[in-house]
Amino acid sequence: MTLRTPEGEIFASSAKWSIRILTLAMGGILSLTLYPFRFAVPAGTSQWALPFLLQSGMKRVGPLDDLLNVLLFVPFGFGLAGIMRHRGRSRGQIILLVLATGLACSYSIEFLQFYVPFRDSGWHDVMTNSCGALVGSALFEGVGWSCLKVVAQAESMLVDVMTWRRVVWLICAYYAVWLIVSVPLQEWSRLSNWDANCPLIVGNLAMGRTAAAWIGDIYRLEFWDKALPGEVAKRITSGQSPTIASTAPIAAYDFTGTAPYKDLERKLPDLTWSAGKGETIAPPMEDARGPLTLEGRSWLSTKTPAAALVDTCKGTNQFSVLVMCRAAEPMEEDKRIFSVSRPNGITDLDFGQNRGDLVFWFRNPISIRRTPLLWIDSGLFVSKKEHNILFTYDGAELSLFVDGQRDVHEYLLGPGTVLTRLIRRVKPAELEACRYVYYGLVFFPAGILLGIAARGNRGRTTGFLLALVAMILVPAGALELLLVQVSGRRMTSGGVLLSMAFGIGGMCWINLGNRRTQSLNKPDAQTI
Repeated sequence: MTLRTPEGEIFASSAKWSIRILTLAMGGILSLTLYPFRFAVPAGTSQWALPFLLQSGMKRVGPLDDLLNVLLFVPFGFGLAGIMRHRGRSRGQIILLVLATGLACSYSIEFLQFYVPFRDSGWHDVMTNSCGALVGSALFEGVGWSCLKVVAQAESMLVDVMTWRRVVWLICAYYAVWLIVSVPLQEWSRLSNWDANCPLIVGNLAMGRTAAAWIGDIYRLEFWDKALPGEVAKRITSGQSPTIASTAPIAAYDFTGTAPYKDLERKLPDLTWSAGKGETIAPPMEDARGPLTLEGRSWLSTKTPAAALVDTCKGTNQFSVLVMCRAAEPMEEDKRIFSVSRPNGITDLDFGQNRGDLVFWFRNPISIRRTPLLWIDSGLFVSKKEHNILFTYDGAELSLFVDGQRDVHEYLLGPGTVLTRLIRRVKPAELEACRYVYYGLVFFPAGILLGIAARGNRGRTTGFLLALVAMILVPAGALELLLVQVSGRRMTSGGVLLSMAFGIGGMCWINLGNRRTQSLNKPDAQTI
């Protein structure tokens, strides 16, 4: 019979933590390097291309990039070295195994990045990642055992005091804090700072700079004070008339005929010709059969603010806008197809063209902090083709539809974006990742507590399992309902499923290695 001493228990527990650190490191590496997990053969790739050579020729790196690449693989090397040490490997063997595994893992990721849009692969990253793995291994040799011992002791103390009743009370308090915090965080996505004194400008900004005047044809401009369903948006942008009466816009301008152009719904002021300060209005030749051709010398604007549009959108915290247009050519500077803005620079909506790209921005408390969160659709205006473009915002998510197709990118404004933006600049491509970070912060620690509590219930009764599921499902549903109430968006199952996935992931993660460590070396054991 073998009796485990406290020192032996701590040793076995530290072995489990090595497995957990390695697992968490791998999850972080894959999430940060392969996001958004959409794989496709890059456009223009030759049939003779050899992606396994990692020779893209587009990689630009600096000291900060090198440092981040090294830090990314430090936990990986630390956890792997810990597992090897607990298996009795020598220091030389650990260094070789960590280096070889780090090289293989980094190379595999760089190879896969060749097929991920907006990612670029290269040997430089393989080298810096491998160095990070070696740094992690050296860190374990220096302070690894001491760190794991402290963590293992803390876990042992937590297991001793965490009865099921205490866990329930602690998790309820924990969820309550997050629910309270999430309300002001989600409110940052609201259209609360829209300015009702902004007029509507077609072909420029309200400041009236000729350099920002757009050149091209515009056919129609429509606004809604709500988010349009995906199928309706597809039909509208494909040129079909929706059959649902509730989809009628609150404002619509048809640019056939001559100025002034009237709002067909009679909610917004007429659009009349305007020009820059001190310049003569030079309207282009107008065609009664349309479309309206803007030549960059004059543009259209309302003489009074578009208050009806701004106020109703602020009230619903939603909007949709349809633009039917054709750019004359890719332009070297930012040009504005339309804007809802004031001469002092305050802007509610901004829809423009930068070279061949579509650029869209709207005002809310999140988007005005630091650098603006721009939606950029690359290459849309490269060809002189007519496009039906529709943006729709449901209070938390902005979607783009072009010519009957929905853009695959996500533009999510939620608590995760606000939390991330308080620390660093956020890129539009990272908004979905910010959502994952937020749900992970809320539900992964809760799952860890539930996983620890589950160890003490050896019977695994049906009632206990149901209570365990309820401690994840009920808070997940409550959080989703709260965010829906604050933002005004519709209820979806995505947030609930994501919450449950992180909660279950936390439960599984904290119990990793419970069986595998039984075969590891156990010092300080006494045989009776």
